[in-house]
Amino acid sequence: MCLLPSDPAAVPIGGQLTIAEEGTGGPAAPVPLSEKTLAAVWNAQRPLQGPFWTTEHEPLAVLYRGQWSGGAGPDFKGALVAFGAGRPQQGDIELHLRATDWYAHGHHRDPAYDGVLLHVVYTLGGRGAEPIPLADARRARTAAGREIPTLVLGPHITADPALLATLALPDTLGDLSEEPCWERTAHRPLDELQALLGAAGDRRFAEKSARLEADLAVTLDDLPAHEQEAAAEQLLYAGLCDGLGYSANRAPFVALAARLPLRLLRLLVPAERPAADRTALLEAALLGAAGLLPSQRLIRKELDWQSAGQAEEGERGWTALRPLLGHLLAETGAAPVWHFGVRPPNAPARRVAALAHLLTWLLPGGLLAGFLADAGSAQPPAALAARWLARLQVAAPHAFWGEYSDFGTPLGSPAHGCDLIGADRAGDLLVNTVLPFLAAWGATTDQPALIATAQAVYAATPRLADNAVTRAMLGEVFGPRRRQVRLGAREQQGLIGLHRRYCALRNIYECPLSGLARGIR
Repeated sequence: MCLLPSDPAAVPIGGQLTIAEEGTGGPAAPVPLSEKTLAAVWNAQRPLQGPFWTTEHEPLAVLYRGQWSGGAGPDFKGALVAFGAGRPQQGDIELHLRATDWYAHGHHRDPAYDGVLLHVVYTLGGRGAEPIPLADARRARTAAGREIPTLVLGPHITADPALLATLALPDTLGDLSEEPCWERTAHRPLDELQALLGAAGDRRFAEKSARLEADLAVTLDDLPAHEQEAAAEQLLYAGLCDGLGYSANRAPFVALAARLPLRLLRLLVPAERPAADRTALLEAALLGAAGLLPSQRLIRKELDWQSAGQAEEGERGWTALRPLLGHLLAETGAAPVWHFGVRPPNAPARRVAALAHLLTWLLPGGLLAGFLADAGSAQPPAALAARWLARLQVAAPHAFWGEYSDFGTPLGSPAHGCDLIGADRAGDLLVNTVLPFLAAWGATTDQPALIATAQAVYAATPRLADNAVTRAMLGEVFGPRRRQVRLGAREQQGLIGLHRRYCALRNIYECPLSGLARGIR
């Protein structure tokens, strides 16, 4: 049975689509299913029958229906569709019961929907009894002004209401493939799948190390031997800054590392000064070079007494340090441009203050030298992993930045007193920056023992916090068995590596999981 809306305005008639436009009076045309069920139909695909045509009478091929997002933004992400005789395009899909819901939900003003390639609706019909030609109807547009093709799905649904009622969206983020990997590998033992993830994690680690080794080769070219370790430390410093920037502020953080390099910080902050003094000097220097002090941002609101005191200390320190930097800062151009639309604990000023606290402990012994000394000890890999995780973590001080995200902006409950660099971020810095860098330095300086230590610590690092990709991939690889597996950071990196190399590119048949399902080892 083909489910159709009761009014004929949403049905192709004589090759021409018409619509009863919303807002012209009269009751809304009834729709026999919810938007969530429509999403479940699109996710399953099985209750649909083609061929598909857009409302512009253009043939449409759906090569991959996308991954259900399960949250804000477009409903399905990473879809592959082809219009007419054109090449396949990758983008997002947004579903609505009625075409007019695009504007009713404000998507035409939201840049998050700029990547939508196809607007899938159950019916074009809105309100009113008199249909108008589709050419006069209001098409979906992105915030950038691009028109989006529309597919009316109602006529293509070939399932009765009883079958539709059994369809449901997945508990997590949906399956990444039409036939989930876990269904095809359910007969394989879990340890075999975990070993495959470990190998994928090793490949991802090797790729990161190779990129850093290439960077080192360029950086150290023609440098005398006594200058090479300092130059390598600057690369490590930039990598730590990149990791602290998260996704939104990676570029300005890396720019800050270039604007205020380690050699200048060492001149400005003598190692013999007490730790509290070093932190204050580093914070003033970094916030000033970043352009994040209140005077640099023209913050006009009245600051509370704690913020005013912290700001005064930073401004006073920057005023004293600025002449010492002289033309060096001018040569690097303007201060970085920061993105402030992030979670309060990740606000730019707070993240830069976290860097100051981290460098307070890392700078005196050397960013690289401290890790190299530990790596040369006889500590087991798990102990080294725990030591380095603790070294990269910065507990919330009892003063300002433990309670504020910015000058004049308290964190508030429940983030009150949260760490400047928590265990999750410390783990990311270790796995994505420090360990690949140590392996790259070992390859550059011909130290196979250092490479082996970095790899062993990587394998011994405990599981990090999950993100959208790892959660989706856990469901894809293990399905109902995902709660039975115990993965470490190495296997998590394997999940991310498989997603980026195969799932995101729809390169399914070259994926080792696909080979395992077919009995190919």
